[in-house]
Amino acid sequence: SLHDALPILRFFTVYGPWGRPDMAPMLFSRAMLAGEPIRVFNNGDLLRDFTYIDDIVEGVAAVLRQPPASPIDRIYNIGCSQPVRLTDFIRTLEEALGCEARKQMLPMQAGDVYRTYADTSRLEADYGYRPTTDLRTGIGRFADTPFDSLGIRCAAAGEKGVGRDIDDRHNARRGQIRQNVFGFHRVTIYPGGQPRIRAPRDLY
Repeated sequence: SLHDALPILRFFTVYGPWGRPDMAPMLFSRAMLAGEPIRVFNNGDLLRDFTYIDDIVEGVAAVLRQPPASPIDRIYNIGCSQPVRLTDFIRTLEEALGCEARKQMLPMQAGDVYRTYADTSRLEADYGYRPTTDLRTGIGRFADTPFDSLGIRCAAAGEKGVGRDIDDRHNARRGQIRQNVFGFHRVTIYPGGQPRIRAPRDLY
C-alpha cells in the first residue's frame, strides 16, 4: 500500500514566524513583550534542538522528491543537530525582540527531558539534506512575526533601554511581502491584496 512505502519523518522543536502558540518561542515572546515573567524550568539548564520551519519544509521536500521504489520502514530525523541551552535561547530572543525577559526560575518539570538532539546522518546519507539555519538567524526571522496582528503589543516600547517599538517596526514592514508556511505550501500575503499560494514546484 502507499502507507507501507512512506518513510517516517520526525521533527525536532520547530519554530518560526506564526509558530505554535504553546511552544517556547511564542510563549516567551508574548510574555516578554507584555512585561510579564516567563517560566524557566530547571533554572534554564535544558538543551533543545531548535529547528527553523524553512529547514523542516526543505527536509520534507527533499524526501518527497525521491519517493522510495519499494516499501521501507525507516525513520528520518529533521532537526538542526545543534542543541542550544535554554538560557542561550532566551538571551538570543531578548536580543531579537529588544525586550529583557523577567525570568521565573523553576525546578525540572515532571516528565521533561534534559536534552533533545536530532541525529540527521540518515537523512543526509539517503537524501543529501541537512538543516542549515542557525539559531540567531532563525530567531531574527521569527522576531519579524507581526505580533500586533496577533493581539500582542510591546508594553515596554519607548522605555529607555528596554525594547524597540515592536508595533512601529512591523508597521514599517507593511510595504514588504510577508510570508508564511502552511503545510507544504508557502502563502505570500501582499499588503492590501489577496494571499497567493505557491505549490512546492514553485518553491524548489
